[in-house]
Amino acid sequence: MFLALLFLLSGISTASAASTIKIDLEEEYYTKAGEKTVFLFEGTLEQGKSWGPNTAYLWEYKLPEADEWNWLPTPKRRLESLVRITRDMSGTLVQTEIFSTVGNGRAINLTINNTPVELNGAQFRATIGSDNKQSKVATLYVYEDVEIKTVPSDVMIFEGEDASFSVEPVSTTCVTYQWYKGTVSAGNMIAGADENTLVLDNLQTDDAGTYVVVVSGYKNESSETVSANLTVFEQPVVSPKNAAIGSEAVFSVDGGDAYTYQWHRGTPGSGTAVGDGTRVYTIEETQTDSAGEYYVTITAGSTTITSDSVELNVVSFSAQPEDVFCFAGKTASFEVTAPRGATQTTYQWFKGTPGAEATIIDGATGSKLEWTDTEPVSKDDEGTYFTVVTQTFGTGDDAETVILTTEPAQLTVFEQPAVSPKNAAAGTEIVFSVSGGDDYVYQWYKGTPGSGTPVGDSGRVYTIEEAQTESAGDYYVTVTDSKDATITSDSMDLNIVILSAHPENTYAFAGKTAGFEVTANGADETTIQWYKGTPGAEATIIDGATGSKLEWTETETVSKDDEGTYFAVVTQTFGTGGDAETVVLTSGTAQLTVLELVCADNTVEDGEDVMFSVVGTDGQTPEEIKTEWTYSWYENDGNGWNLIDGAAGTDYKIEGISTDKDGFEYTVRMENGQLNLEAGAIMVTVTPKPNDSSSGSGGYGEATVIPAEMNIQPNTIAFEAVAFTEIENEVAVIENKIEEIKPKMSPTLWIAAAGALLLVCASFLLIYAGKKKKREE
Repeated sequence: MFLALLFLLSGISTASAASTIKIDLEEEYYTKAGEKTVFLFEGTLEQGKSWGPNTAYLWEYKLPEADEWNWLPTPKRRLESLVRITRDMSGTLVQTEIFSTVGNGRAINLTINNTPVELNGAQFRATIGSDNKQSKVATLYVYEDVEIKTVPSDVMIFEGEDASFSVEPVSTTCVTYQWYKGTVSAGNMIAGADENTLVLDNLQTDDAGTYVVVVSGYKNESSETVSANLTVFEQPVVSPKNAAIGSEAVFSVDGGDAYTYQWHRGTPGSGTAVGDGTRVYTIEETQTDSAGEYYVTITAGSTTITSDSVELNVVSFSAQPEDVFCFAGKTASFEVTAPRGATQTTYQWFKGTPGAEATIIDGATGSKLEWTDTEPVSKDDEGTYFTVVTQTFGTGDDAETVILTTEPAQLTVFEQPAVSPKNAAAGTEIVFSVSGGDDYVYQWYKGTPGSGTPVGDSGRVYTIEEAQTESAGDYYVTVTDSKDATITSDSMDLNIVILSAHPENTYAFAGKTAGFEVTANGADETTIQWYKGTPGAEATIIDGATGSKLEWTETETVSKDDEGTYFAVVTQTFGTGGDAETVVLTSGTAQLTVLELVCADNTVEDGEDVMFSVVGTDGQTPEEIKTEWTYSWYENDGNGWNLIDGAAGTDYKIEGISTDKDGFEYTVRMENGQLNLEAGAIMVTVTPKPNDSSSGSGGYGEATVIPAEMNIQPNTIAFEAVAFTEIENEVAVIENKIEEIKPKMSPTLWIAAAGALLLVCASFLLIYAGKKKKREE
């Protein structure tokens, strides 16, 4: 640029002055390739003077995409000269010509003959005169006839995707574009589609068709029309989208036979090929692992397009009802877990088998079928159950309904275990049993359910061969199935019926009260019958003895004949109606031992001994009362009973009684820690010793009948000063004879002799009675 300025300055005429631009360069020049381009720049000097022959000028240019200007030097600067130069402008031959103009003014021209397309976009400017007057910058556009280099390609896509068509002319200079859908007509013009690329987004099937572009040159001197086809495939579908497990699912896509199809399972672009390469892919029986994404690729020639994925939802139960077994009277339930994702789910439970006759269960419309504490399971509920689940996916026209039926589940109901008998006497066989098959394991327990102790041999039946009192209590059973599920029954109460109290051996003095007692509890009804004798042998029923006590009262006292063993038979009834059970218990035997307080002779003379003894009915003192009892002897002098010191045995002897004890009463009290007995009192009569004068002719004294209230044997005769010398002598003789022959006598003869002695005594008494009667007369 500096050299160019020097060039201009060196040619400035001294006569020249400031100049003005008369004709400036245009900003744009359009030239068809190969034709001439002329740049004209004209100016005048000040005061109307034209440029002179010596006026200097300079042309500059800048090629497309260049950053600097370059100048075109000329060999001669005079305006009237005709200069033709050829210069290589970036490999392009450019011929410049300077011509003189005709007229008052002067002009400079830059002419480019056979303008090459490489100058398209080049810029030019001129500088002239001593004052370096510079022209506008002119841009040269070199255009050609429209020629298409690349035509738009056919496009196939899936709906919802974008597409584009592009056209590329050989030269883009002065080229315009207009796209149409269908034929080229104003009605089919695509507004705003005036670039070489047409972009269409979110295309639908009705966007398919032919797209045409008209490529026009400078001032429409030339144009070309090309077209391409757009094919829009609908996205693939699956029917149904929500398929019940085991049902058919069909995938399909629209299209003709001219295309190749391939289905894939997985995420688009990375799935696994499935199907047989046709437009339709069918899964005949869906399984849970059939669920997922599927897509299809369509190939035409070298072009392959990939669809969006379509999702198959295989509707299956997360959890189906399982077999249940339980005891009657317990709670139970079936439950189903329906698939997620449904907009609506309904349930209906049935009893029976799907496909056969089944009974709808009213009100059973939830995910659970339950038997509760208030409505527990009964044996009638045993059977199979299933539920029909209806699910709706989506809403409106897109809604799909799926109906699923669960597999039938078995409810097995065990009756609560039974015990027979429930109420039993000790020693009775007890049988516990529960219904059920051999597919289960049974375990019996004694105790409270959940904390009992195992008993038995794990069978369905548990037997106690001889129940004892400790056998009583709660029993229950557990049942375990093949899946190790265990159920526990209610408890059963085994009642071992025993007598709370058995009659015990007792003692009583003749003429006194006594009694036995038996205690039985817990029954709804109890009856008792007393017997005298031994159970299992001949025993005598005691009329009227049907209470818990067998008693001898003040009005019906104990006699010697009452001695013996006694027992009670207790009959107890538990429950009522058909459930009633009867238990018969026999008490232990109890011995009634009848005692007597005896005195060998309670009428004695002064100074004689008096002996009192406690004896049994056999006249002997029972051995057991000698050691197991304590004795207290009492004396009544008419002023009350007084304990006799030192008298503590079964016998009490008064040695040498005196007449001052005449009329005294004696009794004994005995106890063994359980019984306290008191014998009837015996009155002692003490008479003075007889003397010779008083003996008379050996007659008998007056006899006095002692009243019964004196507590001595009633109607016993007491004699006043009776001399029994003759009687005693006779008796003594007989006794001596008996003693002599006693060792030689058999027991039978000995008893006969004793009887003879008694007859003699009786004879003497009759003689005495006769004499007494004569005296009274």
